[in-house]
Order: sequence, then structure tokens, then C-alpha cells
Amino acid sequence: MQARLTSGQMANKILKQSGSLRQDPWGEVRIHQIMLQDKRRTNCYKKAIENNLKTDSRVIDLGCGTGVLSFFAAVKGCRKVYAVDRSGIIDDAREAARKNNLQGRIEFIKADIRKFKPPAKTDMLIHDQLGVFIWNEDIVAKVARIRDNYLKKSAVIIPAKIEIYFVPVCYKSELERSVAFWSKKQYGIDFSNIGRKLFIQGHRQAVHPSVIFLKDTKLFLGKEKLVHRIDLTEDSRIPLKLAASFRLRKNAILSGVCIFLNIHFDRNTRLSTRPSRNNSHWGQLFLPCVEPEKILRDSVLDFTLFPDKKPEKWKFTFLIR
Repeated sequence: MQARLTSGQMANKILKQSGSLRQDPWGEVRIHQIMLQDKRRTNCYKKAIENNLKTDSRVIDLGCGTGVLSFFAAVKGCRKVYAVDRSGIIDDAREAARKNNLQGRIEFIKADIRKFKPPAKTDMLIHDQLGVFIWNEDIVAKVARIRDNYLKKSAVIIPAKIEIYFVPVCYKSELERSVAFWSKKQYGIDFSNIGRKLFIQGHRQAVHPSVIFLKDTKLFLGKEKLVHRIDLTEDSRIPLKLAASFRLRKNAILSGVCIFLNIHFDRNTRLSTRPSRNNSHWGQLFLPCVEPEKILRDSVLDFTLFPDKKPEKWKFTFLIR
């Protein structure tokens, strides 16, 4: 008979697991639920894998997580999948493969994907290394290492190309909304002294990029522009600088620039993160002006971004003329 845990023992067990999650954030189930619930994203991977897989294909799934992409390849009928992840979630993926009778074609390898070496060159690389801040999971360097050392020349990379778009917007950030709240009397009482603390406590929101989920393009102040193409079949480093100029099409408050992507999984399978009522989990990025500025129609905005793997190190400038 299995011994029952007391409430105290159960609490200690939960606390221990919570501590391990702080060391292993990708072991948190909620993160993987968000990605699996993103059906647009997951079905694009599935379609591209099925379109390009052959029965004798050897596949690397880089950062396999729950193993769902490896499962797509195994079900389609490839020769072998090397599913690689350093997180403890890989143990759950291995168990899911066993429960679904898919373990035969998948080899789960718990390892740092920066050090992983497959036993032979492979025909396909599947990866989910595109972070919500584009480069924050070191997508270019990780893919380049596998591409240059462990893929056949004819190998397929999924996804291979990502287009980056900029557009100026009039978007009221959470910080701005909070400032507006504290600037007004609440229940007849002036709390503006408390509101001033927002500029200290909310400085990260004021100067760093954040993820937003716009449902349409009504807040766009100009025409979006393609500023960069990431080509994972060739690139080995992130760009040093991205810049674009925009003619603003109406009188408004310029609050920042929105970034969205076109992700090419293969030649025929594409997903856009352009504002939509059916947003992917990537959403869009918002790069705020520290001080939102009134602009006139036909003004020109020169915007420059200096990206980094760490979004808190991004630098960006706004010049209106």
C-alpha cells in the first residue's frame, strides 16, 4: 500500500519543486501550455515538417520541450529524431512518447543544446528558438552551430527565415495608463504623490521593450517597413543596427514603435505576428518613447534600434523632423 503524505510533507515537496523551477524555468508546465495552445504556430510547424520529411530522414529537434515537434516527425515516419533539451521537461516528453507508443523513433537527449553532438549528419533541423524578444534565446548562434557542423548540405531548417517589420504607433502603455490613473483624484482624494513613484518603480517599462497584443492596425501612425531578414541558412550573428524612416500619416501622440514578424517555416508555410484578433503567443513588441510626443501629419520619424540578446540591453532612438 502506498504511504500517504501528510499536509506538511506535501507542502515541503511543493516548495522543493518550486525551488527547482526557479533554476529550470523551462520545466514549468504553464509555459509549454501557452505554446501548445497557440494552434497557428504549432500547426505551421506540423505542416512544414510533414511537407519536408522523408522516411529516411534523420532529424534534430533543438530545444524539444514537450516533444510535440518530434512527435510530428515520428508520426509522419522519419528514420530517427534526436530530441534535445537541457530542461527537466524532457523527462516528461520521454514519458509522453512512451504513453503514445512513439519512443522507438525518438532518442531523448538531456543536454545543453550548445554542446550537443549528433552521431551523424542530419537531414532536418527543427527548432523553437525564436524568443518573444526575437534574439533572447540566442537563436542565430544556436542554429548556426548545428547548421555548420551537423547538417547535410541539403538539410532543411524549420523555420529558416524571419522578416522583421517596424511601424510607429500611438499605443498607451500600462505605465501611461497607471500615470493617468494616479494623476486624477480617486474618491475625491489627491494621490498624485504616490503616482510620481511610478517613474522610479516602472522605469523598466518606460525604457525597455515589452510584449503587447494588438488586435488591429488602428494605432499604426505610418506604413510598416521591412527592416531586416534573419536567414538561418546563412546568418551567424545578430545585426548591430536596424533603422527605418517613416512619414507619419496623421496628427497624433507618438508613443513608440511596434515590431512584428513574418516567420517562414518553409516555402509555402508562413505565420505573421502582425496585429490580429488571432494573435500568436509571440504577440508584438513595443519599444516606448520615454516621453510620448505630439506629432503632426507628414512629419518624419527616424527610428534606430541597436539590438542585443538581452532585451534590457536594447538601445533605440527616436528623431522627429
